[in-house]
This record gives sequence, C-alpha cells and structure tokens, in this order.
Amino acid sequence: LNSIHKLPANQPITFSTANLGLQDESGDLKAAFTCLNAGEGEPTVIWSENFDDGAEGWTLTDAETFGWQMKTSSAGKAFTEIDPTDKQSLFIEGDYKVWNRGIAQAVTPSIDIPQNASLTAYVGYSYNLSESYCSLTIQISTDGGASWETLWNCLDEKEVKTWYWHKVNVNLTAYAGKTVKLMFEYGNTANYDNKGYMGDYYIDALQIVGAGEVTNVDVTTGEIVQFADASKG
Repeated sequence: LNSIHKLPANQPITFSTANLGLQDESGDLKAAFTCLNAGEGEPTVIWSENFDDGAEGWTLTDAETFGWQMKTSSAGKAFTEIDPTDKQSLFIEGDYKVWNRGIAQAVTPSIDIPQNASLTAYVGYSYNLSESYCSLTIQISTDGGASWETLWNCLDEKEVKTWYWHKVNVNLTAYAGKTVKLMFEYGNTANYDNKGYMGDYYIDALQIVGAGEVTNVDVTTGEIVQFADASKG
C-alpha cells in the first residue's frame, strides 16, 4: 500500500482500518496499519536486557587475558543518571600490554523480529580512546551466527570525543519476520595492535521494539497523509 490522500476542504476525516478498505464484508481485518512517530500507540517491547540480573541466555566469549564483566558504573560514568533504578551494566576493558591483545564477543539469544522494529541501546565510551586503540561494533546474524553484518560501529560517532553514554538507534525493518542474534564485538580494528591502553565500554538498556498499532488517525483539513509499507524496510 503506497498512496497519498489530499483531504477535501472543510471536511474532517478519520482514517481507520474500515474506511481504508482493510476489512472485508464481514468486518474481519484483512490488514492493519501502524503510525510511526505519530505520538499514539505505545511501542511494543519485543525483547530487552539491562543486565541487572546478569546475562542469562547470552554467549560471552572472552579474550585470553581479559573479558566481559558485570560492573556498576560510577562517578561521571554512572548510568543511574539515565535510569535511576539501574544496578549494573555489561563491561569490558582491554589489557594495556600489546602482547595481551584479543577480541571478545557477547552474543544474544535468538530473537524474533516483527514488522517495523528498531533496536535501542546505550554504550558508554570515549571516542578518543576508540579511534586510537580499539572499537566496539554491534552486528546481526540471520543464520544462527554463521555470518554477521555490522549494524553500528562506535568509530562512526565522532561528534563528542570525551566519555559519555551514547544512545544507539538502529532500524531493523529489513529483518522483519526473521530470527536473529545480535553480537557486541570488542577489539576488531586496524589499529588494534598498537601499544597502550585499550579503552573500556559499558553496555546497558537494550531494547527491540515494534511500532505501536493505531486503528484510527484523526487529521485536519489541508494535511497530506501518505501511507507506505514499512514492514520490509
């Protein structure tokens, strides 16, 4: 469904599943629509993880000399400034010794992705350290982990170089109807073998949400309303 509707003058209209032809003669729903960023319809949380109870169901693969930890951030890194109820975050910090380099991976359980889904996460780090020493990426797999595609790379966020909690937003509509795994990978960068401190990363408040369903849309005279199929990206 892709169309543009121009409202007639001086005539209020409510779009609904009925008057858009999305119901059959018996009133059964043949199709539905959602409104992205419409301010109505609460997003449906499909999957979430805040690590307050650990990382149950995750596969955590450590490097030889360092690895993943559960750690409470504090001082200028406190995640409680974003979520006052937070207890701990997933944390990793590489060894400063060049001969102790390694790559570590944290992989989620399998997650079924609905239509119009998106991923949000908070990752705390300093871009100064990341650019010179290491990186963290978020990757996705649709074949159980046999192959991976990068969704986000910390090196791409260059606006603020000092340490802070970056809010990550990733559109997942291309994966609608698929079962996926997500992976956080630490240390995979061309500069990884240089000398010096390797940097640290905190990860928290992961969510995959689907758009909230809206069955009616009220609009005003003169507005142009565009309908588009966003279920496949």
